[in-house]
Amino acid sequence: MSDQKIDVLDDFLDLFDDISFSIYWKDKSSRVLGCNKYMLSMTGLPSRQEVVGKTNQELSATDALTKKTSENDELVMFRTMKKCIVEEPYVTSDKKRFLYLTIKVPLCDKDGKIIGLIGVSIDITQSTREKGISQGTIFLCMLQSVLTDIVIKDVYLHESLHRRTQPKGIVPG
Repeated sequence: MSDQKIDVLDDFLDLFDDISFSIYWKDKSSRVLGCNKYMLSMTGLPSRQEVVGKTNQELSATDALTKKTSENDELVMFRTMKKCIVEEPYVTSDKKRFLYLTIKVPLCDKDGKIIGLIGVSIDITQSTREKGISQGTIFLCMLQSVLTDIVIKDVYLHESLHRRTQPKGIVPG
């Protein structure tokens, strides 16, 4: 993926920095290409630049977690090539355990070719312990309908971001 495309996705993801769930995208080798602040805080790394390029193995505390995350990534990018909704355990570097409800959808180029995935994960650890069904489950089901048909197209996304950052009264040329 070109640096220009990654910059556009970084600009897009900045819109999601103040929300309390994880958003990230990966290439077809499951290397992280970008993430929001919540995902960054999960990793314990100091900056997004430190996360970019990391694999599941480098970000997971155990081999079992690496295997499960990699299987889910593979399911989306190579086997079904459709979204998947899964519960994924996560263990931080300081051994705290969490459970996330995750939606992963294929990340496609403008020609519809799968070039990676986008993931959205919400912490359901406490909700699962207390209530059985979580508000996160309901939220992600709603979000699923939004993400179902998303295809990140660099031209559309770039134009959309460009319009959003233009001062009022100035028409992009």
